[in-house]
Parts: sequence; structure tokens; C-alpha cells
Amino acid sequence: MTSFYKLMSTSSHSIDSGKYVDNIKIGKKKVVKVVNALEKLKQLQALQFRYKEEFNPDQRLRAGFSAQQVQEVIPEAVFEVDGYLMLDMDVLKAYVREAKKELRKINNIRVKV
Repeated sequence: MTSFYKLMSTSSHSIDSGKYVDNIKIGKKKVVKVVNALEKLKQLQALQFRYKEEFNPDQRLRAGFSAQQVQEVIPEAVFEVDGYLMLDMDVLKAYVREAKKELRKINNIRVKV
């Protein structure tokens, strides 16, 4: 594995030669903070479903989001593979983390009032 690959990982910090390197400065541009994460996530409807047998014969009940719906609200969380829309869970997790921060801020304001 090359050092360049380590530095381009999706985590916020990568290890290279035993040192942590902030990879926002390497390989990324137009970096902006995610805003209104809570409002965006509130627009999504969690669904229960089973995959069609040709996709997964397991047929167990699952829960998640419709990629089409997510694409309308958080388009950067959706990508296409062989004509199928797929969710990038790392992007959705980032929105959940930011939404938690927003909720904590809202709750702290309410407690102080």
C-alpha cells in the first residue's frame, strides 16, 4: 500500500510513517461544513423491505432508505452501479454525526432557557 493511498482514505486522519496527517489538506478542495443535517435527515422516511429473490434469496426483513428519496435530499449520498442507485453509507453517517451535534446544541439551548 502506498503512502498516497493511505493519505487518500475516507477517514479524517490517516497514518503515514507513524504520523497523523490531516487529509483535508491533501486531495480535497472546496471543503465546506455540512449544514442543516438534522432537517435533511428528517425529510427521509425509513422503510422496511425485502429484496427481490434475484437480488438476495435470503428474504429476511430489512430496514433502510430508498436511494431515490435520499437522492432528492442528499444527492452526494447516492451513486450508480450497473444502472442501480446505491447509498454511500459513509456520507449518511457523516450527516447523522452532524445532526447529533445540532441536536445537542438545541438541547443545550433549551436547558439554559
